[in-house]
Amino acid sequence: MLNLVCRDARLKESVLATLGEVFPLLYARRIDGEVNEILFCQPSPEGRQDPTELGARARVLERSLRQPGRPWDSSYVLADMLQAVEIL
Repeated sequence: MLNLVCRDARLKESVLATLGEVFPLLYARRIDGEVNEILFCQPSPEGRQDPTELGARARVLERSLRQPGRPWDSSYVLADMLQAVEIL
């Protein structure tokens, strides 16, 4: 996982190309109004998940983590965040 912050388009392109050589599967989540971009780098293309499938799995995970007596920040919904993920 990498938080990429880069204002230089050519440098960003170079970083993404290098990451692509090392990690055959990259998921990117851009943040509206920010320079930051969250990259999920996977060392193998096996197990590739469509962002829709990732969202469904995130909903299952969140349901299992919401337990009585356990603190939970309901303002952050992982499945919603994953809707904007794209595969590079």
